[in-house]
Amino acid sequence: MRGKEYHISTLSQGPLRVVHMHSTIRLGTVPYLNAMPLTLPIEKKEIHSKFEYNIIKAPPSRLAHMIHIADLDVALLSVVEPMKERRLRVIDGMSINSNGPTLSVQIFHKGDPSQIKKLGLDFESKTSNILGQIILSEKYGIRPETVMVRDPDKKTLDKVDAFISIGDKTFKLLNSDMEHFDLGETWKEITGLPVVFAVWVMPPHFRDRDIIDVLRRSSSMGLQMLDQIIPRISRTRGIPMEVLTQYFHKNVHFTLGTEEKKGVAKMFELAHKIDLLPPARKLEYFFG
Repeated sequence: MRGKEYHISTLSQGPLRVVHMHSTIRLGTVPYLNAMPLTLPIEKKEIHSKFEYNIIKAPPSRLAHMIHIADLDVALLSVVEPMKERRLRVIDGMSINSNGPTLSVQIFHKGDPSQIKKLGLDFESKTSNILGQIILSEKYGIRPETVMVRDPDKKTLDKVDAFISIGDKTFKLLNSDMEHFDLGETWKEITGLPVVFAVWVMPPHFRDRDIIDVLRRSSSMGLQMLDQIIPRISRTRGIPMEVLTQYFHKNVHFTLGTEEKKGVAKMFELAHKIDLLPPARKLEYFFG
């Protein structure tokens, strides 16, 4: 191998051929703010490891495809993926979750939510699309028709009665006059549990456990770096600092403990109830 190589790319901007080099880990993560504390120390080479990293950033739907075709060694995936595929191993202790309002996961709608007939699903999402349908069923007793939506804005409500939005774009949509409700907050009202959006997952082909320690150290260090990076994020992404401070310190969490696992099990149960996932089973969490 010619020295050390390090590469970050965003697949949502176009296709990329990923080369798996000797002693190089192909690590997939989402290009959203909520993943930054988990991966930033790895990206900045703050974590010492026997590995080098090709870090591939892509929406959840794309990462899921890549891990299924063995183009990734470890990935921050929608929690829906190991629910569907029992061979995927969930790394214990870390996740992206919310125990109440999320800010970045919303349903925008017109009129009475109980009258939603057509729901736009976020093209990038996995978990939130299922979560939104569960909430509409459990809270409002409805099962609307669904269509995929890209880059939603206020005009999207001319075509659908409501749409789900995830990720950084949601912060801008919250500044509009569209009616909306927070999926994490509503889930908490219904179940009393946190909602887990993403977990670190290892596919069957990857056996090296050292990466688990690297991910845990990166998460711990990333959380300590938050107050240092919030001003830079605010400048580069145009999101007020007070919003980001609230988001990282109150809305999004990164643990995967007993209550979060109960939330995962409840989502599995309710998604199967409306035929969105296979029969619920107990997920296994991989300690390393």
